[in-house]
Amino acid sequence: MVKMTLEDKYPSMTPVKSAPSLYTLNGCGFMLYGRRDSDPDTFTYVKTWCLTLVFLPVLCLRAYRVSDSAGGGWYFIGREPLSFLARVYNMAAVLAVAGVIGLVAYVQHTSTPAYKARQQMAQASRLVDQGELAQAAGIYQRLALAGAAESHNAAESLGKLLDAPCREASLEQCAGVYDAAARIAL
Repeated sequence: MVKMTLEDKYPSMTPVKSAPSLYTLNGCGFMLYGRRDSDPDTFTYVKTWCLTLVFLPVLCLRAYRVSDSAGGGWYFIGREPLSFLARVYNMAAVLAVAGVIGLVAYVQHTSTPAYKARQQMAQASRLVDQGELAQAAGIYQRLALAGAAESHNAAESLGKLLDAPCREASLEQCAGVYDAAARIAL
């Protein structure tokens, strides 16, 4: 009878010289999780070594074939490939972090005064196209008086409203434009 070695039984396993660090401080650090590929002949199974944050696995780093120790803990037999589920979990964790970073950057960008002023300028331009000159003039007036990033453009746009568009609009619309222009002393 030919005696089978661990290397023969587990060809994807590589021997380890020492156990991985299992240090945590308040649940943050490195811990072993899970139990898969149990082998009743050798009394071994595979656990996944993870980076943890408050006892929750953040990233799956490696997988080890282990055997239970009589006094608690494990004997590390060798290193195994990460499971498909662990690789998917890692990918999801990386994508989640990238998504959060992207969301924070987007919110930070769209909450700047310059961005808000550009949005208001675009809204005023749409109102002009719709013939709502008085409302557009009110937006231009607020931006010009606020000293916002678009204040110069707002004053210029209000000045342009005094020309051709106002001559062709209703008296009510023109009155709103002239009132807004007078308030910023164009």
